[in-house]
Amino acid sequence: MTKYIIIVLILLQVSLIAEEEKPSYWIGANAGLNLNINSSDFNSFTGYECCSEGFKGGLGISYYLGFLFKYEIQDNLKLDLRLNYRPYGGEFTETQKIGNTQVIDPNGSIFTVDALTDISVSPTMDLFGLDIGVEYSILNNISILGGISPNYILQGSFSQSEKLVSPNNVVFAENESKVRNTYDNAKINELNNFQFQVYLGGAYAIEMGKDKFLNIELKYYQSFLNIETVDWKVNNLFAGVSYQYPIYPKKDKIIKRDTNYQRDTTDLIVYNKDEVGVKLIDSEMKKEEIEDESTIYYKYTILEKYENKNYEQSSITAKMRIYGIDTDGSIQENPTITIEEIESEQGFPILPYIFFDYSNGDLSKTNQVLLDKSEVNSFDENKLKWDAFDIYNNNLNIIAKRLKDNNKSIKLIGNRIIGKDLIQDKKIVENRLNTVKSYLTDTWGISEANVKTEIVDVDLKETNQKDDIFKEASRIEMLSNDLKVNQPVYLKEVIKSSNPPKVGVDVEVIASNPPIDWNLTIEQNNVPLRDYNGKDLKFTKIWNLEEEPIPLLEKNVNFNFDAKDELNAEFNIKDDLLIKQLTIKKKREVLKDDKKLEKYSLIVFDYNSAKLKATHLDVIKKVKESIKANSIVTIAGYADRTGDEEYNKNLAKRRIQAIRKLINVPAKEFIEIPYGNSVLLYDNDTEVGRSLSRTVQITIETPIK
Repeated sequence: MTKYIIIVLILLQVSLIAEEEKPSYWIGANAGLNLNINSSDFNSFTGYECCSEGFKGGLGISYYLGFLFKYEIQDNLKLDLRLNYRPYGGEFTETQKIGNTQVIDPNGSIFTVDALTDISVSPTMDLFGLDIGVEYSILNNISILGGISPNYILQGSFSQSEKLVSPNNVVFAENESKVRNTYDNAKINELNNFQFQVYLGGAYAIEMGKDKFLNIELKYYQSFLNIETVDWKVNNLFAGVSYQYPIYPKKDKIIKRDTNYQRDTTDLIVYNKDEVGVKLIDSEMKKEEIEDESTIYYKYTILEKYENKNYEQSSITAKMRIYGIDTDGSIQENPTITIEEIESEQGFPILPYIFFDYSNGDLSKTNQVLLDKSEVNSFDENKLKWDAFDIYNNNLNIIAKRLKDNNKSIKLIGNRIIGKDLIQDKKIVENRLNTVKSYLTDTWGISEANVKTEIVDVDLKETNQKDDIFKEASRIEMLSNDLKVNQPVYLKEVIKSSNPPKVGVDVEVIASNPPIDWNLTIEQNNVPLRDYNGKDLKFTKIWNLEEEPIPLLEKNVNFNFDAKDELNAEFNIKDDLLIKQLTIKKKREVLKDDKKLEKYSLIVFDYNSAKLKATHLDVIKKVKESIKANSIVTIAGYADRTGDEEYNKNLAKRRIQAIRKLINVPAKEFIEIPYGNSVLLYDNDTEVGRSLSRTVQITIETPIK
């Protein structure tokens, strides 16, 4: 029995040995020192002077660096490949007697002697080589190395000198030195770059781990080719170490696969019978890889998404809410809309200035609207927009029209600015005056005798060109003694207001098959007032009744909402609002409750002033005539942005008081509001806006019985 157990153990051991993993190959590095043994028989290198009868040999030491690759051919026999770098070096020395040598003694005498000299030559070379050989193990840790070594010398140079030894108190006559034939790092001209060697050696291995070895090596390299055309070879004795690291074969692992399906079905409602059914809409495979020492597991998960479409008939319903919106934002349910006519009059001042850029006098670059001769006869100030800036932009045409129709005269005053470190060129101001005068005479046909010009100096030494005052001073002023020329422009119209002023429409749609297209129309007596379209299922539309077109008749306004989906399912809602019209005629004849609004922004004060001019008296007169005993008069005072806010508020108050003092007529109520520059009426970044902001606004609200 014991016999059989021993046999089984032996077989198991053999099996384990057979299964023991062996390296595929080894890689590593080696390093060491070379003893360079030079064998030679030459007098000098090609192309250089040397007096030697022949160098026989020399020694040198250099280092050795390389990389190695080993592959086991069979047991105890490995292929050994090494790529290495070995710098060659050495020194040839000869002591030689040279007869008939001319020398110089310390006294400067030249004579001939038999000289004794030391001649030395030291070559150096960079050599790259490939060792191709085998390693044969004769014992567990002792190996024999052998092979061939083709090499290539990248470059070669040498240093040489011949030193006079005897007599010792003289120098060579040819260069007056003890040394001649000297070369330092001279190039070897006839270098034989390719070299071939055979090597033999031995190694002692020290195990550093499983299949890892540190070898102590000794090798001899025998050369077969001369390094130069002369008889010169270099053999090497190498002593060093190499380290070899094993690379094992990659094991083939067992591959196992597993596939798992995950299905997800979404139920959908469709409104087309042809689309009913189950359909694969997306499929995605996810791969997961798990690896251990012996096995690779591939786990596949297939994710499938399906749609299950079920038929349902398409439908649309909707809710619509209509409500009024007051000026304060409050809501009126089920409102009755009242459209009221109010007679309104507003006056706009004539600002008798044309503002220019400081550096030019080009009238076309100002804000003034310039007409052609063919357009002047059709100009009508009553057709201008209700806008202070539009009125200002036509100031030159308004004044020209009044001058022409009434045969009046005007004086043009041009400001010449004297500022910090500058005096404005007088020609610029003259050019401004001439261009304005030419426009009045040539385009409007006004007599030259009725247009006078004058230049005045304006002292602005305390300001600079960026200041508002400086910019406003760069202007032409148009003055007339006739008040009709500079009187304000009065515009009248009938405005309509609504109570409530806005109507809101909320719509919420419930559709089984969006998207939908909807249309909301608002009309009166089949006349469209508003038309809205969209696709939103929930929306709000705000109808501003005071914007054109507005309801004109005392008939209900009809709201009609239509919705439709892609399968032609439809839905419709209709609703009405009651409209009442309070026209001026109806209010006077029936209700007797009309009112008239008159608004005057007619007085423009000078900068930092509350003083009224003679031209303002006619405006005050018209205002006084408009105020009745039952009128409510509101006077609001304003200023431009220049200066402190509190100061400007007081300035506005003084302007109001100046107006109030001259009006002095009874009324139901006077309301005074000094805004100053807390409220800017116009854009104060412009000269026109700042000038128009120095004003008061008078609003007169008078009931009509």
